Amino acid sequence: MISIRVLIADDQVFAVEGLSGFVAGAGDMEVAGRASTILEALDLAEKTQPDAMVLDIAWPGDREAGLKAIPRIKDKCPDTQIIAVTVYPELVGPARAAGAYALDKSSQRRNYSTQSVGRLKQRERPQS
Repeated sequence: MISIRVLIADDQVFAVEGLSGFVAGAGDMEVAGRASTILEALDLAEKTQPDAMVLDIAWPGDREAGLKAIPRIKDKCPDTQIIAVTVYPELVGPARAAGAYALDKSSQRRNYSTQSVGRLKQRERPQS
């Protein structure tokens, strides 16, 4: 069975817990780590080299911190698929340009990340 290792990075506890529960319950995915700060996300990405990373773009104090982190993550973790999520639709394009699959949480609501991570189970490109 293929096990997809997923790193979850979001400053919202409910988002991290909800997605962690989905990943843990999927059977063929596992949580590689949970990050609640952008620095922790960068550190855990390099240490764990996950197959996929759900990365919030906006962080307290810098609504583009995740966007700025994408090139660094891609450099240190070239095989990691990044699913960048944001409530700012204008940041979706720049996140895609930086190399992430990007989703607008405001329009996709609850299932935004779970559906995208689920698509990785079939090794499909998440829908943007």
